[in-house]
Amino acid sequence: MPSSARNEYFALRAFNAELATVKVSPERRRYVEGDDAVSSVGLQLRMQWWREALDEIFSNQDESVSSVKNYEKNPVVRALARAVRKLQLTKRFLERMLDAREADLHIQQMKTIDNSIMYAEDSCSSLLYLSLECCNVRDDAADEVASNIGVAWGLVTAIRSAPHRAITKEMSIPSDLLIKSITPDYLLARQDPHYQLNEVNEKSLREAVQHMAYLASGHLARATETQFVVPKNGRPALLPAVPAMHYLMRLKETEYNIFDPRLHPDESKLILMAMLARAWLTGRF
Repeated sequence: MPSSARNEYFALRAFNAELATVKVSPERRRYVEGDDAVSSVGLQLRMQWWREALDEIFSNQDESVSSVKNYEKNPVVRALARAVRKLQLTKRFLERMLDAREADLHIQQMKTIDNSIMYAEDSCSSLLYLSLECCNVRDDAADEVASNIGVAWGLVTAIRSAPHRAITKEMSIPSDLLIKSITPDYLLARQDPHYQLNEVNEKSLREAVQHMAYLASGHLARATETQFVVPKNGRPALLPAVPAMHYLMRLKETEYNIFDPRLHPDESKLILMAMLARAWLTGRF
């Protein structure tokens, strides 16, 4: 990001990280393990705390940061308050991020691929809209590019995280793409190198991953075709497209096997860094 937008961008990413970590908190783990009453209330209270913090930030925009009295001890709130006051960031995008994360707290698997796309739009695309605002870009055409990248980014994240989220009994691939025998327990067992593969399950899983990858690639292709409508000063905000493109390229080489070790070779990091450098220098991805 340009140096003039860096502090505000980091504040947004910190806010996004705070919301995302609620689902991997000890309260969430207790909820998964069956302690519904206490843990569910704890999760809701944490989200409500952030909702009230946002309301207080936007109700005190003309005053000093210290006027956010109840939340001033939190460094993320202070940084976000400064970003909002400096750039007049759009509140509804921040609220969409919060709403999406809160709704996802008790979802262990999306029912349809459309649900996954909507979640990606609300969480990832909203973050990109705000990132563009950090670069003083507020334009419907640029937002459309950001929307496509956000959906692709969200779908790729769902694919990449599937083996890891199985640990908390979650399935990030929607149920309408999979047969019923593919459960989080199956994904955990599948990571054992000595596990005896089930051809039916393997076929279903790879086809589901391929379908999600195809949709993500389509959104990235549309973003690539229209990226030049985004002012040059705003293009660094769209760099998350690059690691998404890189992962999809590697995934295709493995024939959509999310457990293939070739997805994470050391040299892959160098290729990604080169792609990011190229995108930064040329202003295109």
